[in-house]
Amino acid sequence: MVGTVTATGAVDRSTLARLVGAYTARRPGWQRAPGAAPVVLDVADLVAGRPGVIDVVAAVGDAQVHVVLGLRAPGDEARFFPGMADPVLGLCEDAHGLAVAFDATADEQTSTALLEAVAGMPSSVSWAHRLQPASTSVTVAFDDRIGLTVLDRLTERGARWMTLLQSLDDAGFNHLPGPVAFWRRGPYHLGMVREILPAATSGWAMALGSLRDLLASGGAPEHAGGDFAGEAERLGTMAARLHLALERVYGRRPGNVAAWSASVASAVRAGAPHLAERDDVRRVLDDLVTLPVPCLAIETHGDLHLGRVARTDQGWYLVDGPDGDHAWPGTGAPAGTFRSPLADVADMLWSLGHVAAVAVAESGPSAGSEGAVGADAGVPDATSARRTARQLADAWERRNRRAFIGGYLAVPGIGGLVPPVRHALRTVTAAFELEQSVRRARPPAG
Repeated sequence: MVGTVTATGAVDRSTLARLVGAYTARRPGWQRAPGAAPVVLDVADLVAGRPGVIDVVAAVGDAQVHVVLGLRAPGDEARFFPGMADPVLGLCEDAHGLAVAFDATADEQTSTALLEAVAGMPSSVSWAHRLQPASTSVTVAFDDRIGLTVLDRLTERGARWMTLLQSLDDAGFNHLPGPVAFWRRGPYHLGMVREILPAATSGWAMALGSLRDLLASGGAPEHAGGDFAGEAERLGTMAARLHLALERVYGRRPGNVAAWSASVASAVRAGAPHLAERDDVRRVLDDLVTLPVPCLAIETHGDLHLGRVARTDQGWYLVDGPDGDHAWPGTGAPAGTFRSPLADVADMLWSLGHVAAVAVAESGPSAGSEGAVGADAGVPDATSARRTARQLADAWERRNRRAFIGGYLAVPGIGGLVPPVRHALRTVTAAFELEQSVRRARPPAG
């Protein structure tokens, strides 16, 4: 929470509405509704004087927007970040006289002042830069050490995302960039300050690098220089800790295996109808409905895959945000994503198979073809090469699936959330992995 003093007319609201309108009209990726004039809902003075910072929440049509205004005296030199389009929004007047108003997150000095106001403490910052804006937020990074994220489009998803991060942190889940401060005022979730992961490498990049090394060298995956199994095991440990934290925050419910089976069957019929009559698919769905042991449901991640995790020297982290491709899926609806925790496990297992398939596809016809020659001309046999690459990738996938599941099941307490019978574990995981594979393969609607 930020200790702010609500403004009492230092800048009149009609002027603030005009400045908010200028911001929304210029904001990349936004389309302002024709004729939708901003209506100021809340104002707070964060930094008095020059440069100053005023925080404004306004309604623009059906949307709520959040604009942080920087104020400078006319003629004062601004230090706008390189590559910024003109962030000046207009003129205004307050108790300190005439001021040029601009997007405060576009200027190094006002961004630093905003950071100090939100974090509630003086900051020691050597340099800063603004990241590419996301659909509902803007982030300024300071010394590549901490980041200030301003939610400039206020949505239920953004509010739930902030609440979720704080809840997970309170529950002891430390595989997220560490939160420094949460910025709220009244009913509004305005942003947050959190650590930036140093020298992070995405899980997808690490897994793909491991596969490339294996396909280039051949042999058993455990002997390849880029063996991923240790990392897969640690990823499984992180996933289990996430589920235990989510269970502490949101509780548990009885699982409805009949509903899960119907959902998977519906996804198969819609996305891959040719699979619906296969004996192995029907057997998985039938076994799911008739499981002899109860299953539990918790709030899950909803789309846990290699692209949503990153590795640093300190370990694995979730790198979800409030926007777009990196948004936490469970924050998209008030009911969340209550499923078996094995659904998240299945998502990661599918991801391991997907990266293996991508590695084979990109390796080309010569991958793994050393010594494989045509009978006549001594030309490498492309079919044999592809077969060898596929065999290597399959061995890599099997090894890392076992490592991930081993790391997951070894975490104390996880046995209370997943079925205790091996057959039940395999059945539930296989069903959700089938659903993920069909959903990912299906072209987007429209």
